[in-house]
Amino acid sequence: MSFEESKILITGSTGYIGKNVQKGFVNRCLNYDVLVNKFPFEVDFELNFEGYSFIIHAAGLAHGNQKSVEHSYNVNYKFPLELAKIAKRDGIKCFIFLSSASLYTPKRNGLLSEGDPIAAKNFLLQHKLRAENELLQMSTTNFSVVILRLPLVYSLDAPANFSKLIRISLLSKVQPFGLANNKKSYLSVDNLVDALAAVVLSNNRNSGVYNLTDNRDLSLRELVALIRKSNSLATFHIPIPIHVFYLFLRLLKREDLFSLIFREHVISCKKFMSYYNWKPKVTPEDTLNIERNSR
Repeated sequence: MSFEESKILITGSTGYIGKNVQKGFVNRCLNYDVLVNKFPFEVDFELNFEGYSFIIHAAGLAHGNQKSVEHSYNVNYKFPLELAKIAKRDGIKCFIFLSSASLYTPKRNGLLSEGDPIAAKNFLLQHKLRAENELLQMSTTNFSVVILRLPLVYSLDAPANFSKLIRISLLSKVQPFGLANNKKSYLSVDNLVDALAAVVLSNNRNSGVYNLTDNRDLSLRELVALIRKSNSLATFHIPIPIHVFYLFLRLLKREDLFSLIFREHVISCKKFMSYYNWKPKVTPEDTLNIERNSR
């Protein structure tokens, strides 16, 4: 089958990642459809994936979006497994599962790679990990399973905490993150779309787990300054002592934000870059420039 005849099915099409994948694939003239049916499916609803070559499973729950443990079980575990079973039955060549780099146990002063210990500290991540393991067990020479572990995916229109960070960053030249120097990995949504296209276009798709990042790690201090610099704004950081920061967040009952600000979480994507001969298409500066992205 030539690539022009290949067809891609995308799940999670109404979500942030799903919408951006569709937009990016239109720009690349990639042939795709979306699965609009919600899981669990109706009793009399029957899926048929004949004619498709790839499934990109972008549907999933992140922290704060779950209604219950059962909801997480259905969406993060049962849904991808049911899809993969039907995909394998109907001759799909590759099932791409978007997972989370939050599965890793945090490591100080070192890159996290695919073989590092797993934490899976909540039921959302536990269901993701269980899905990963069982999907890989389903892989064969004719049915490859590519699992992409993603850090925080961002853009100017990113939802939740990242959109709040952009607003805070653009409010004032004076910022309180002078001592927030711990590095983290991020992934531009544009680079995610480009990497997914690389998998689809590849002649060889080995089953396995791959980390995916911008291959450029930033501290929160650097990220805030970069957001402002990308929009021609200067930054002055105040070096607020870390224990004062913690007490302030504790007063706000947001201690959970402390680890997001000061915990190091640096991920290696060398395996993916090497295997797919891929490198990030855009820089954080490109992604976070308001003028560039409003054209």
